[in-house]
Amino acid sequence: MGGRDYNFQIVFKGKSLPYFRSGEVVIFQLSNKAGDGFWLGRTFSHFFEFERLAPLSYRDAFCLAKALTEPESDVQAPEPDDQLNLF
Repeated sequence: MGGRDYNFQIVFKGKSLPYFRSGEVVIFQLSNKAGDGFWLGRTFSHFFEFERLAPLSYRDAFCLAKALTEPESDVQAPEPDDQLNLF
């Protein structure tokens, strides 16, 4: 993915998980027989916890995995200002 290391793994169909870390976010691609899409979840020592109830598109799974693994930003949203004109 452009030489950047992300804090999650992507496993394409026909491949296996290269290494395992408990609690890590992983994206698994469905086989052709199962339909198109990607499962997103977290790996644990005895189970896989799904983040969504249905398969996602590659883009949606990638963006959600990235959001789940990025550290929270310290920048806070500005306070709403009721005095601003709408027009």
